[in-house]
Amino acid sequence: MNYKMLDTLNLALEQELEKYRVAMNEKFLLNQNAQIESSELEIERQSLADRLMAMQRKLEMERDHASTQQRELFQRNDELIDQYGKLKEDFVSERKRNTESKDVIETSEKQLDRIKE
Repeated sequence: MNYKMLDTLNLALEQELEKYRVAMNEKFLLNQNAQIESSELEIERQSLADRLMAMQRKLEMERDHASTQQRELFQRNDELIDQYGKLKEDFVSERKRNTESKDVIETSEKQLDRIKE
């Protein structure tokens, strides 16, 4: 009867041991899954961080380019304003010469008319 009791106890211990092994395997698998998910999340986080950095660099480049364009446009605007001023001066001076020439021509025509008379 001792053997029967020992066999029963042994069987019960083996069943408990098997339950323990199953539970440990489940915990091990859960831990592995958690590590895999954690690794996947870390990879995704790093990917997002890389994309963010790339976007920031692109924005900085675009901002620098826009700044450069703005400076060039201001410079071109100043050049055009200077050209306009010179053209206006030339126009006023040319009109003045034309007016003087017209006056000279009129005076000459009057003198010519007097001489003809």
